[in-house]
Amino acid sequence: MENRTNKIIKFSENEKYFVLKQAVYKGNSYFMTVKTTPDGEDFTNEFYVMQETKKDGKSYFSRVNDTKLLDLLLKYLDAPEEA
Repeated sequence: MENRTNKIIKFSENEKYFVLKQAVYKGNSYFMTVKTTPDGEDFTNEFYVMQETKKDGKSYFSRVNDTKLLDLLLKYLDAPEEA
């Protein structure tokens, strides 16, 4: 699993997300992200949990919309980091 924390996931020139944290659950990679402004210089107030899917050696990302899964993931992704 590639460490994507503190990196940008880019969907298009105007749609970019900064990875705040990541976690693995049942073999899948999930990321707590915040959307950036189009110029990439600042953050918006839009936060999303993304799931990474790999196919043919490429990574694809989608928003997690399942509320039960989101509740579970947010417990891990929102937990304070250990020193």
